[in-house]
Amino acid sequence: MPPAHEPTIRVLVVEAGDSASRMLRSAPSAGGFEVALAADVESAFSQLRGQVFDVAVLDLSLPEGNGVELLMKANEVLQALPVVVLADQPDEALALEALRFGAQDYLCKERIDAEDLARSVRHSLERHHLKVQLSEARRREHHLATHDALTGLPNRHWLDEYLKRMIAAATRRGTGLAVLFLDLDGFKRVNDTLGHRAGDHLLKEVATRLSAVSRQNDAITRLGGDEFILMISDFADTHTPAQFAQKILQAVEQPYRVEGTDQWLTGSIGIALASSDGDTPEELIRCADIAMYQAKAEGRNRYFFYREGLNREVAERASLVTGLREALNQDHLLLHYQPQIDLLSGELIGAEALIRWQHPERGLVSPGEFVPIAEESGLMGPIGLWVMRRALEERHRWQAAGHRGLRISVNVSAQQLSKEGFSGEVAQLLQEVGVGDGALEIEITESAVLSRAETIAQNLAALRTLGVGVALDDFGTGYSSLTLLQRLPVDTLKIDRSFVSKILTDQTTRVIVASLIELSKQLGITPVAEGVETDEDVDQLHALGCRQLQGYLLAKPMEGDELLAYMNGRSAPWDEPLERFYGRVGVIPG
Repeated sequence: MPPAHEPTIRVLVVEAGDSASRMLRSAPSAGGFEVALAADVESAFSQLRGQVFDVAVLDLSLPEGNGVELLMKANEVLQALPVVVLADQPDEALALEALRFGAQDYLCKERIDAEDLARSVRHSLERHHLKVQLSEARRREHHLATHDALTGLPNRHWLDEYLKRMIAAATRRGTGLAVLFLDLDGFKRVNDTLGHRAGDHLLKEVATRLSAVSRQNDAITRLGGDEFILMISDFADTHTPAQFAQKILQAVEQPYRVEGTDQWLTGSIGIALASSDGDTPEELIRCADIAMYQAKAEGRNRYFFYREGLNREVAERASLVTGLREALNQDHLLLHYQPQIDLLSGELIGAEALIRWQHPERGLVSPGEFVPIAEESGLMGPIGLWVMRRALEERHRWQAAGHRGLRISVNVSAQQLSKEGFSGEVAQLLQEVGVGDGALEIEITESAVLSRAETIAQNLAALRTLGVGVALDDFGTGYSSLTLLQRLPVDTLKIDRSFVSKILTDQTTRVIVASLIELSKQLGITPVAEGVETDEDVDQLHALGCRQLQGYLLAKPMEGDELLAYMNGRSAPWDEPLERFYGRVGVIPG
């Protein structure tokens, strides 16, 4: 009998009969075993899910398989346990295979007795414990070799290998990879005045803050001293590392409580981009280091790209974001309106509201330049609401002047349309401004409805109940899925200028436009051609049956006062190019 202080060994015996389990129970040291029997591997798996075992004994003569095949199946089930393998006959090749699959011992049933099996079980468990301890020691040794002892962050040794893999992955996927070199400004002062213990406290706090602002797939390492390397991947443009660098600077500059005092640090960051600045870890770290020293030379508490041109680009974008916020707050944004005209009557039927930005220094900034920035910086929501309010107020002016049957079209972004509660915001604006049904039409693009389809569909349905029309813009220039026309509540289909401009010169384009016009009418949707710039465009659209037009030939976008003057009787710019069509009602089918 084993000494009383030795723990009981829980053994799972997997065999078709019960010879091995009887051996263990009858061994002189049987009091040290707790034996459970499973008739096959599946039964063993079932027992393992509900109980804890220390060792498994596996008989290779199970009916469900033998030899290597059974070992492979059992390995999936018993992989966490030390295993003693039993065979009917000695087989050196099979014994080696069993050891390769993780078995601790291989025994021939004809040559062992109960005590041999009991001894093998005990020795297998001991060897397994030693193996686990060795594996854990190696793991700790590897962690110490690849991680910083103070902060727990990976170190330079880890960084080199990881960065090689990240560079290869970024090259393979065609995505961005950036290395950010962070050096703390003012750390030496704290270290010298308060001591190394205070300095260590600061470094650990900085590591915590860096981890808090990083994404899960970002990597952070400490090179030593007050230097850190951060890596970000899977981005499409240089604005992403710039935004991340700004988040780091904001996190670092928050006050630190050390030795009962408040301390302040800032950071200087250099940014290098894979491929353009280097293809190896050494090159990227060197370039990021150079850029970091440039950031210090520029005044500290800032980031700097290794390539000077990128710094100008990022600085310009940051300036535009700041200016756009100010423009929204200080009312420097304005709207122009492009008239939409009925071809046969020459009457104004509505207008599309187009945003403009009157920059105090740069003058009029193109929407193509600032709208993408507004979307990236999260400003599209408030700007979109501002546009809608101003457009509705303009529509109210038309109504007060006696022009009630006109619609005003407002472009709505994907960010707005996919926001829960957007339809409620529009309902509130309609009520506050006081315009009737049919006064507002929102213009959406194909790309805007490809994400968060359920929320978008709910918003569109709610808007329709408010009497708001829906125009599908740029149809035919993207995915052009006809299912959009099937499942979305669309009132108007806008035919893009890229089609209108080629109707006369390209027969394929003409067929496409004719099909879009006919399809729209069959679905009860009104086709509107935009980008009409020549008399020939008008002739072709008239021949194809499109009655509603907008474009520079008819009128350029204009301020609201000018458009209202045309409504009130002033000679309009669209009168002359459309005069030959007036009164020809019925010429265009539908």
